Amino acid sequence: MRERLLDVAQDLVQRRGAGDLAIARRRDADAVEKILYLEPSIKGDFRSFFCTASSYGTVGVKKGKAFYEPKNGLLEIRELKYTPRT
Repeated sequence: MRERLLDVAQDLVQRRGAGDLAIARRRDADAVEKILYLEPSIKGDFRSFFCTASSYGTVGVKKGKAFYEPKNGLLEIRELKYTPRT
């Protein structure tokens, strides 16, 4: 699975540029509290690749609301804390 994640990430960088991987910059993911922090470096809606040791999917903002959509694996998130760029 790790090889597949690396292939997906490499493909994303080749098609869109390394900047997309940094767009969904997260301050921290608190595994104990199950909180994912989202602090994008851009304004407005976006979608970006996101992965952990146990899952991958997309994370982003749509119509002002943060989201995480798993594609494979399991990531238990109790809360998604979104801080929009001002």
